[in-house]
Amino acid sequence: MLSSISAKPENINKSRTAAGGSLGIVLNHRPTSKNGASRASRKKESKKSNKKLRFLRQPNIGRLMPKSSTAKCLKVVISDSVKIIKSKEHGECHFTGLMTCGNVWTCPICAAKISELRRKELKTAINQHEAQGGSVLLVTFTHSHKREESLKSLLERQSKASVWFYGHRTYKELKKRYMKRGRVRALEVNHGQANGWHPHMHELWFLDSVSYTISEPTRPYKI
Repeated sequence: MLSSISAKPENINKSRTAAGGSLGIVLNHRPTSKNGASRASRKKESKKSNKKLRFLRQPNIGRLMPKSSTAKCLKVVISDSVKIIKSKEHGECHFTGLMTCGNVWTCPICAAKISELRRKELKTAINQHEAQGGSVLLVTFTHSHKREESLKSLLERQSKASVWFYGHRTYKELKKRYMKRGRVRALEVNHGQANGWHPHMHELWFLDSVSYTISEPTRPYKI
């Protein structure tokens, strides 16, 4: 069940005018207890901290990309009233009546929502496949990189390597042997001061075979 708190648009507009710009974000912080919280309690506090951090980061994205839809996310009123909806089951709150950008790459708030929905969908797909006697294999594709290399050039190399891999006869033989039904891909991009950008691809392979062995040693290929 859901409960809601309504806010009149004129009040929001006054706040926006007073601030000299779009809607701002104000967060309160409460120090953690010194009495030693339980594991479940620590997990709950960590989830709250992560949520607060996402709301703190979102305005910074807007300053870096002022013309993007992410800069307007949760700051532009698109209905007659703005509400805060709270789930009585989960205790989570969210806004209604404000524009959302829906960008999984640039918006920390929308990215968390979309990622959670995809996680649930993926979990359902895995459970259904395993219930039918199949298995799921996690595969990660990575490659060497240097600090001076741009993200664009690394992604181009990775894309070229992926096309080569899936067109190779060895992959086609593996697919035929294990009756691969499909795959789910997820791109992850990290950055470090020592080695710069590090893009890599995670894939879940949905196989018909429950057991499998790698009899031949793998070796790196230069693309």
